Order: sequence, then structure tokens, then C-alpha cells
Amino acid sequence: MTTAASAGLEARLLILAPIGKDGSLTAAKLATANLPCFVCPDLATLATEVAKGAAGVLVAEEALAAGTEALAASLNDQPAWSDLPILVITRPGADSSTVALALETLGNVILLERPIRVSALISAARTALRARARQYESRAQLQSLEDADRRKDEFLATLAHELRNPLAPIRNSVELLKLAKICPWQSSSAI
Repeated sequence: MTTAASAGLEARLLILAPIGKDGSLTAAKLATANLPCFVCPDLATLATEVAKGAAGVLVAEEALAAGTEALAASLNDQPAWSDLPILVITRPGADSSTVALALETLGNVILLERPIRVSALISAARTALRARARQYESRAQLQSLEDADRRKDEFLATLAHELRNPLAPIRNSVELLKLAKICPWQSSSAI
């Protein structure tokens, strides 16, 4: 069950840029397109915020140079239905070892090569957020199915219990009748 607070966390795009000013400028540009953003000061904060909930991650290649272990660990802890989109803004060429490591360890990575137009960035972010929204819909359907399955199991357990209770005295009565040899449907030659 998602709360309003977690739904708000799950709708945001997390931003990590090597310079704080870059992150806040990017967030301001995305805010003009009504895309909720949260600027993370470092990779550790980004990993923590991913664990709290996010619709996507926008990260500059240079911010991943320190390593992707904490972010990869946070992504690995996500449930099976989750495939968090990660937009990586790369230097021209996009063939650095940092990009290769991100592609290998982070999963759902989308590369955006510099220079990137603001409209292209907004379009890529919207696409990533729509994909994540579909994942959240799948999660809701899975939870609904799990709830229905749990309710079915509870109903069957209750039904079995309720059927077992009245049948026990009936079975005991039949056994008493057999012992008393007065059971009308049992022939006396079978005894």
C-alpha cells in the first residue's frame, strides 16, 4: 500500500551533477516542464534517496567517476518488478570506462550525449518517468493479486474449519450407531 508521502517520493527525478549549481540549474529547467526533481549532493545521498523511492535518476558521467557501488547496491535491493531508469549525461563519444561501468552495473541506463538540448532532456525524462509509472501500475496489480490470493486462502481456511466442526459430531454419532448395531443402512450380516 502506498501512502501519499511515498507516492510523492516515487514521482520525483533524482539529479546528481558534479557541481551543485549544475544540479539546481537542471532541476529548474525540468521544473518548467512540471517534472518534480530532487538534487542529490553526492552518490551516497543518491543511493539513499533511490531506496526511499524515485521515478528516475539523472546523473552526469563525471559524478559516477568515484564508482557506482553504492548506487548499484541500492538498485539491487529493489523489488523484482522495479527497473529504475537512469539517464546518464555523457561527454561526446560516450565510450569512457565510467560509462561502460554504468552500463554494466546499473541496469536500465539511457545515455544522453552532450551537448543536449533542453527539449531533448525533458523528452527523455518524461519518457523515463512514464515507463516508471507503468512499473508502479504493475506493482499495484501485483499487490492486488496478492491481496486477493490471501483473502481466498483465508476464506478457504475458514470454510474448512466451519465444515469440520459440524461434521465431527455427525461422524461420532455414526460410529456410536455402528457400535450399537442399530444402523439401518448397515446389514446385520456384515457385522
